[in-house]
Amino acid sequence: MKTVILHVGRHKTGTSSLQSFFSVNRRVLSECGIFYPHTGVRNNAHHIVAESFSGGRVKLDQSNASPLESQLVKDLREEIASADEPIALVSSEAFQNVNPKLVAEIFSGFRLKVVMYLREQSLYLRSAYAQRVHATNMTLSLAEYYQKTFLGSSDYLTYLNRWKSIFGESLDVLSYERSALKNESIIDDFVDRYLHACAEDPRLVYPENVNPSLSETYLYYKLFLNHFIPDGMNVSGLYQRLGGLSEAAGPEDSYRLSKAMVSNVVAAHCDSNIEVASQYFGQAELFERFERPRESTARRPFPLTEEKVAEITRMLLDDLPGLQPLIGDGTAFFYGQKTRQVLKKIRDQFLADYDGPESVLKRLLKDAWSRVVRIKREYLEGRKV
Repeated sequence: MKTVILHVGRHKTGTSSLQSFFSVNRRVLSECGIFYPHTGVRNNAHHIVAESFSGGRVKLDQSNASPLESQLVKDLREEIASADEPIALVSSEAFQNVNPKLVAEIFSGFRLKVVMYLREQSLYLRSAYAQRVHATNMTLSLAEYYQKTFLGSSDYLTYLNRWKSIFGESLDVLSYERSALKNESIIDDFVDRYLHACAEDPRLVYPENVNPSLSETYLYYKLFLNHFIPDGMNVSGLYQRLGGLSEAAGPEDSYRLSKAMVSNVVAAHCDSNIEVASQYFGQAELFERFERPRESTARRPFPLTEEKVAEITRMLLDDLPGLQPLIGDGTAFFYGQKTRQVLKKIRDQFLADYDGPESVLKRLLKDAWSRVVRIKREYLEGRKV
């Protein structure tokens, strides 16, 4: 019976780097007896297979048909069965959103090992939010994203128990903490645990960071720009260009959660994490490392000024012709009413997240006073005329 190692993530645990490693080393892995299938692959991973059975797509299927009737699953199973290698490796974090009963059916007849890594929730939230803003046209603030999206999937105890009830000892739950990873590397750790037949092979290629996070300035710029990009529309090259600009910005522009948000996230998951630590790791605490919060905005104020918006937009317009139909040549965009409204909304959300509601009140009072001063000045100038 062939063995299938199913890597299901979870999200934001170095999955893109791992999958790039699997793909670029497909030939070396094969010579070590490990097969990385081609069926259902997108962006180096088996996302097409997993997404066919995840979340809402399954709910829309009223036929209750077995996944074994899917041509995609048939092709994947046939490719694995006909391969010479005794071990097959399948990877997609989208499997974390698939009912584990369906997963078991998809890979029935194989000796299955399910592998998932867990990341501390405050670190997970920061990375997941930045990636969602970067990769989609989402306009939710961090606080909105946390309440509407993140909390529904961040309770590890409930999630793990559901998978454990199906896979039992075939489920490997691991920690995505540097101290827990071999050489503090997700690739080295995975190879050492599951691909040890080729662990010392000098031909293995280790890819560079394939999914850089947005720095703070470019994260807020992309959040701002998302208000002007229609849902589902992709501006060609924007993802890569902002990623490159973020890398050039350096660590001094790194994005951090607020102290209040980190406290909220840690407190919300504390009891559940203690249970996971006890049941799955045999230890008192699940994580040692948490998000290092940003204390306040005193030294690092909101980074996206009107001048910065204009500067970044001009750079992008020079490089990305697909952006111009959305915002024009830039002049009207920089000084438009919607631009000012969106920028003010994001700035106020930033102040609420990092300095509390009183900062928003101070800002509103300051804006109101500025309007009074301006109106008075205009009135006096009008009288002089």
